[in-house]
Amino acid sequence: MKNINARIRIIAHTFRLFIRYRPWGKRVEPMIVYKIDGLMHHSGLVDRLQQVMGVYARCKYHGYKFGLVADYPFLLEDYLKPNYSWSLKKDEISKNIFYARPLYLGFRSKKEYDMLIHLKNKQLHVYAHIYWEVPFELGFNLKEIFWELFRPSEEILAILEIYREKFKSWNSLHFRFQNLLGDFNEPAHFNGFTLSPSEKQELKLQCYNFVLAESKIHNDYLFVCSDSGSFLKLVSEIPNVFTVPGKTVHIDYITPDESKEEILKSFIDFFLLSKSKKIKSIVSSYLYFSNFPRLAADISGAEFERVELGDFRSSKII
Repeated sequence: MKNINARIRIIAHTFRLFIRYRPWGKRVEPMIVYKIDGLMHHSGLVDRLQQVMGVYARCKYHGYKFGLVADYPFLLEDYLKPNYSWSLKKDEISKNIFYARPLYLGFRSKKEYDMLIHLKNKQLHVYAHIYWEVPFELGFNLKEIFWELFRPSEEILAILEIYREKFKSWNSLHFRFQNLLGDFNEPAHFNGFTLSPSEKQELKLQCYNFVLAESKIHNDYLFVCSDSGSFLKLVSEIPNVFTVPGKTVHIDYITPDESKEEILKSFIDFFLLSKSKKIKSIVSSYLYFSNFPRLAADISGAEFERVELGDFRSSKII
């Protein structure tokens, strides 16, 4: 039944893409184009970057030309500039079904994923919200692939320099609550947990105590990154702890009208993590095993550790 449901979803999503193509239009250069244009679910920032990197790694391995269209709900080039020439103009993209073909990669096995990403005589427009560790399997590392593709915008670099001048060096802690504390723009917690108001405070207290303890064992600064604004506000009062001000958002649940500052914050958080001496990702049965800090460490070589907390109900005030 599970396989039948997957096939039905693949057919439905593929049909949704195909109806946007026409039997006319000019011939274009064959290439593989990864598309983030709002027609499909693309997940969060790091999920998107990993997907792009996975498809690019396969193109690099086989010698295929790679292009990227990433314009929803914001233009990626406003934040990450192309190092590899992946940016495409409108006249380089075809909707002629004889020269271009959409490919939806969701709900497929790893074997299918590998078999379908190949180049013949058409543009292949790839959509996906899954990530297989393709770069590693093909002999690449994520640091190599990321910096071949991207470089931060001048605006991001200027902001990062302000933090570097002020704090010099830092270790980092990352907490991913999803919407468990009720202050993040995600529909529900991944594991389906719901907490009472008192339980929310207990979980927040457990994590606060962890940050407080970490702040006492480090001589330099401690950067705390989280998807909970209320938690960041709480820990920012701890001496030697700093956070990035502003509202944290999940970019798959925003609109093109969302404030640029809110989108920018996600990139600043990511690159500040990448510039850490060490990153600790704090996880538990309630805290999500996020790849956001993992990728930040991978592209920079920062030391990385997962730290698992016990049940928050057993925590005590320090």
